[in-house]
Amino acid sequence: MADQLYESLKNKDLDSADALFSDELYKITSKEQLNLFFKKTSALGTYQSRKLIDWQSTNTVGTNSLSTCTLVYEVIYENDKSKETIGLLKDENKKYKIVKYSVNSDGLFK
Repeated sequence: MADQLYESLKNKDLDSADALFSDELYKITSKEQLNLFFKKTSALGTYQSRKLIDWQSTNTVGTNSLSTCTLVYEVIYENDKSKETIGLLKDENKKYKIVKYSVNSDGLFK
């Protein structure tokens, strides 16, 4: 999932990136807001590489079973670096979708 997201953002293919996000996220954030966020983070420059620095996975079994995963990356861009968190949730089709995406970088304030 992270590979697809970063490849889409590197290629400026926002439609492909949008498709990776869950309907749950779109209940609180519109696609227009998400795309505006992507455009603002493009100030960091072209994506270069990333390194997984932390992760957590949880599975709840039962009537309302739930499977989540949180990935934390150090991401290197052309102009700066960031710490990015991707929260994943397995949907009813047993496919992971992104429910959280955050970017923390001083480069966004320069």
